[in-house]
Amino acid sequence: MNKKIKLFSFALAALALGACSSEDAIVDSNEGKGFAEDGTGYVAVSINLPTRTASTRANDSFADGETTEYAVKNAILVLFSGESESDATIQAAYDLNLTWNTDADGGQISTYTSKVQKINAITGTKKYALVILNNNGLFSLNNTSLMMGSTDLTGSTLNTFTTNTKSLVDAASDFTSNGFFMTNAPLSTASGATLPTNADVQILTDVTDNIYKSESLAEAATDAANIVVERAVAKVQLTSTVTAPTLKVGSSDISYEISGWTLANKNTSSYIIRNWNQDVSGITPSGNAWLTLAADGTEGTVSSTNLYRFAGYQTIADASAIASSTLYRTYFGIDQNYNADNAFTDDDSPEFTNTVGGYAYCLENTFDVDHQTVKNTTCAIVKTTFKPWGADATDQTFYVLNGSTETVYNKANADNAVITKANDLYETSIKAAALSAVENAAGEGNYEYEISNSAVSYTEADDAAGSLTVNNITYTVTYTGDKEGTTSFTLSSIDGAVAALNSSMSVTRYVDGVAYYTVLIKHFGDDLTPWTEGTKE
Repeated sequence: MNKKIKLFSFALAALALGACSSEDAIVDSNEGKGFAEDGTGYVAVSINLPTRTASTRANDSFADGETTEYAVKNAILVLFSGESESDATIQAAYDLNLTWNTDADGGQISTYTSKVQKINAITGTKKYALVILNNNGLFSLNNTSLMMGSTDLTGSTLNTFTTNTKSLVDAASDFTSNGFFMTNAPLSTASGATLPTNADVQILTDVTDNIYKSESLAEAATDAANIVVERAVAKVQLTSTVTAPTLKVGSSDISYEISGWTLANKNTSSYIIRNWNQDVSGITPSGNAWLTLAADGTEGTVSSTNLYRFAGYQTIADASAIASSTLYRTYFGIDQNYNADNAFTDDDSPEFTNTVGGYAYCLENTFDVDHQTVKNTTCAIVKTTFKPWGADATDQTFYVLNGSTETVYNKANADNAVITKANDLYETSIKAAALSAVENAAGEGNYEYEISNSAVSYTEADDAAGSLTVNNITYTVTYTGDKEGTTSFTLSSIDGAVAALNSSMSVTRYVDGVAYYTVLIKHFGDDLTPWTEGTKE
């Protein structure tokens, strides 16, 4: 069965802190930068949103997204200050009232808005910006303080902010109830097309030189600071290339249809910002060292078809918005349960409402090599309906024996196959048990008897839906001679016979012709991380 799942892990938008140029008031030096004497300043904000989400990591290509994925309901600008990104702390936050334009036509940009935001003076060598779009009630403002519930986040470092906010969500819906939550994306200063020597990854954007003393100066500035944001949920789409295994009734192939699919084994935890390198123990390599990992996992090797997979090779620049940018998308990140075994959740009563070509959202989950296991991997469950007895049959239930899909059985034929197997294993014992049953019913004497019919009972295994265990076989015996009549006995009257039968054959029932297939989600395609069944451990 060939199924292909594509994971849209990081769908990015771009936020540019800059302004439209003005022919008669161009700022091209440090004149007018910083804060005015009254303690206020102005920064020009240009938010650029995507129409597309990543469809494949291999070439930074994108597929059309949905308008709901980039609709913005609200926006918060958070300002940090410090000596560097790692020690910068939150100083203030501002609500951005935005009016959108729709005439952008770039490869990464669909709609954008520009606004000059008035801010209060903050101290510190460097000033940095973080943007939160569609906060979904996770954050609020108290004057210029960023609040998480009743907690004032003023003074928090980026690492503290990330750590403190990781418990805010336990499902993708927490990020999507009122627009798709977006915030700063980690960006590489070097391309992944070649060895990214001396590359750095930035999350906060340095806006030190993009603050002006007056609104007019900010509006006239030509040197915008760009912030790129990404959506906080992963997008999973099932393509139309799904095929089913060959099933036959006699020599005829069985028709089937994909009835729907859903996500399972879903992560229930997420950092509020994608964590690239922030204080997570036991992870090697970490941070910027990830950029040197080649597509095949070998450090220091690369070719035109074997890129360094953690950084893109096309800049985020777009002619309509951020043409001067030399930053690159990054891929992957550190999950908060990255190096631990997890107990992810499944729906008690899943609804297989997603169609082929449709999509669903979940929290990203990543793991180190030691935890690259099925139990730690989010997956899709595909519901497939087979029609072995013709399209018009009211009951399509069928049975498969010993895992072979070359032939399927109805209930009567499956029972007969089970009985035949039991007879092969215990022919002599069954005959003896039949005679004993007759003598117990009619007393000792001269009899002729035959087993006139048999019935199989099953119990459904707890550990595998559809897998059946033979509970017993009941044999009906008709006898003549000194007396006439019928009696019965069971296979369980023969010591060890039922257990031996179950160990020698398996029975799987597909109620209403429905089969379920698990498809594990893979972060990179086979071009960057080749994987075959033979390499599975």
